[in-house]
Amino acid sequence: MDSDSRKVNGVTLNYVGGNEECEADTSQKYELKVQITCNPDQSTLKYINSEDDTCSVQLNYESKDSCPLFSLNQLAIFLNEYYYLWGAGLIIAGIFVGFFGNHLINGVIFLITATAVFALGTVGIYGILDSFNVETPEWANWVILGAMAILGLIVGYVVKKLRKIGIAIIAAWGGVMLGLALNGVFLVENEPVYYSIIVGCAIIVAVLAFKMEKVVIILVTSFTGAYSVVRGISLYAGGFPSLTQLHQEIKSGAMDWDEFPKTYYAYAGGILVLTLICVLYQRAHNKKKKGHH
Repeated sequence: MDSDSRKVNGVTLNYVGGNEECEADTSQKYELKVQITCNPDQSTLKYINSEDDTCSVQLNYESKDSCPLFSLNQLAIFLNEYYYLWGAGLIIAGIFVGFFGNHLINGVIFLITATAVFALGTVGIYGILDSFNVETPEWANWVILGAMAILGLIVGYVVKKLRKIGIAIIAAWGGVMLGLALNGVFLVENEPVYYSIIVGCAIIVAVLAFKMEKVVIILVTSFTGAYSVVRGISLYAGGFPSLTQLHQEIKSGAMDWDEFPKTYYAYAGGILVLTLICVLYQRAHNKKKKGHH
């Protein structure tokens, strides 16, 4: 039995009759195909029709039970296709931010602001496209990513000149990443609670940045850099789902504790350890810098 839902919005099951050849055409084997199309309004399995020839029979049904609990959007599918590019980029950027965030603060403000604008803009555009069921060809995906990258670079350059605003953005972005990580660790399913944690963490960390600028910069850049490195490694090693994808799967019921990849906690531990290493390195570097003045 083979399950293949790529060619139909639902489920297709193929039953092949072993090694028995079809008498009418010996190049084929007897085959039964059961196709169940997704229909959210059909509560029970409903027979539609059948299609058959001498060697193959196809039975067509529809049911809400064949509708996906969760499916990747166009952006996730496109990004997954080129995981090796994003993985390398995340590792390199993470090392830069994690170890040199405080020392090269202007560069980090530029990089994180550009990344935030790129990420939020791209997610927003694909969210709109998906809501209208608009499918984009591969060249259009590259155009969208390129346009958002250019916009991110422009905004990053402008914000770099505004230090206080830039530091607030860095802190808020670090808070968003922390909120997403906490939601994943505790398997938060409730939508209001999920977003309250993200927004709350962003606001708290941004406010603290105005009170304890140096400390918050070191902590946030260390955590953000560590997360980026570990996320980049996971794109090659696997076992560490996207934090937003994880929430969608939990919310839809497609994933529970038994299905949850326990390797998530190993990666989370790796992020904590690498964050600590980055903090210690930045603090030591900061003390040396003070000693020279």
